[in-house]
Formats: sequence, C-alpha cells, structure tokens
Amino acid sequence: MLPLVSISTGSLVMRLMEAREQRIQNVREMVLAGLNSPVSKNSLDDIFVMAAKDLNV
Repeated sequence: MLPLVSISTGSLVMRLMEAREQRIQNVREMVLAGLNSPVSKNSLDDIFVMAAKDLNV
C-alpha cells in the first residue's frame, strides 16, 4: 500500500510543480507585455508586483 501512496504523491507533486511553472511563465509574459506597452507608466517593479498578485505566485 505504501508504494501506491508515494506514486500518487509523486504525481501530485509533479502536477503542482508544472502548475507553478505555468503561473511563473504567465507572470513573465504579463511583465513583458507591460514593458512593451507604449502607454504604460508603470515601472518593471510595479508590473511584476501586479502580475504576481494576480497569479498568486
């Protein structure tokens, strides 16, 4: 029974890590989009804080 628990735990950990990596990638894309916007008056720090807050990274 213990190997089944560790296998499913391992799968869960992998899914959580993949989801976290996807959120980080989304934040990077939001930051780049904000920096490339011609009307943005936000600094890089402002954009990153807003993106991280939105995505709970």
